[in-house]
Amino acid sequence: MPDFSFIHAADLHLGTPFTGIGRVNEEISSLLLSSTFKAFDNLVDLAVSKGVDFVVLCGDLFDTAEKNLKALLHFRAGMKILDEKGIQVFIVHGNHDPLDEISGALELPGNCHVFSGNNNEWKIVRHGGVDLAAVFGISFPQRAVMENLARKVPSGPKGLFRIAMLHCTVGKQAGHDPYAPCSLSDLAPSMRVDYWALGHVHARKELCTDPFVVYPGVLQGRNFAEQGEKGAFLVRGSQDGEVNLAFHPLDAARWYELDMDAAMISGPGQFMDKAWGKIEKIRQKSGSKPLVLRICVTGRSEFSGQLGKEEVISDLLNELRDGLAYMDPPIWLDSIKNYSKRPIDLESRRKSRDLVGMLLRETETLKKDPGLVQLAQKELEPILASRAFRADCPDALSGDIYSLLEDAEFMLLDLLEE
Repeated sequence: MPDFSFIHAADLHLGTPFTGIGRVNEEISSLLLSSTFKAFDNLVDLAVSKGVDFVVLCGDLFDTAEKNLKALLHFRAGMKILDEKGIQVFIVHGNHDPLDEISGALELPGNCHVFSGNNNEWKIVRHGGVDLAAVFGISFPQRAVMENLARKVPSGPKGLFRIAMLHCTVGKQAGHDPYAPCSLSDLAPSMRVDYWALGHVHARKELCTDPFVVYPGVLQGRNFAEQGEKGAFLVRGSQDGEVNLAFHPLDAARWYELDMDAAMISGPGQFMDKAWGKIEKIRQKSGSKPLVLRICVTGRSEFSGQLGKEEVISDLLNELRDGLAYMDPPIWLDSIKNYSKRPIDLESRRKSRDLVGMLLRETETLKKDPGLVQLAQKELEPILASRAFRADCPDALSGDIYSLLEDAEFMLLDLLEE
């Protein structure tokens, strides 16, 4: 097998409007509005600078609901640059840019191949008269595709590296609609595909290496659910069959939530010192990237009482914003979220004869009884599986039943104490 290289990217979401933040800060709004385009330009530059043989783009290139002609034209211009460099591009469309909404909207150059919604043919990638790899893909004909597309992928041609492109949901993926659902076992047999190039899940994930099953994640973070560096994978294959994945950050701006432990804060001065320390640390980590930040205060402290006052939060936020006003690159502090609570002496409260004491004793009994825990878990299953719950409470999905019970215990305690 000849050496080859390609870029795997997905979920470009070109032209995202960022409407919410524009009402707060005009400068950062302008930067964010251009960020998806800049990240895409960085993707094109990477393909050219690395001299890759081809690029695979795995769905949600656009948000067609936005009817953004600028996004379509910008994408076409990028494809023309790749065409001039002899770099082929393979495309599947996803739930945000399905074929019935995008088809015919833009004439792409000859280096681009868009897979249909009922494809059954592998495309051979050739360079200099030599066959390098075989690529297969299936696009979303419409927004909601609920069938298992992975099972429709036929065995690829032997003797070539086989890449299957899908916009799909492998297993349970919190915060994502389960479009084109499949399991890892549907992708596991390596005799038909060597590399599953996936899109739809916005977090970067390498689910398997034999065969490769990879989500590159969103190209540009667009909210606090898409924190940290974002980009694409550069994949290299060698004659001896080895495959190397290298992630390349391509984002133009980054989002971060900064966690602060209320137990370490005794007053507003200490809050400011801790906040500036965390901001400086993330600024150095991100280099020259513009940042959108949010501070989340958790834990328990007597200072929580002050943080519960709207005027205190407002003063802290405005003071930090004033200090950030002349930062280069720009940093916008979106908000300070106070999730902290006053301290509770559980041991002494558990011994009390009031309602709070009864609650603490009952929850202690519950956590020690496997039968009751299993019953609680069964009752919670339909709630945890709810799409609305996944969207509004993503943090709850990461904990086990005991952590959920503990959270519920403290929530009830706080309500009763009030």
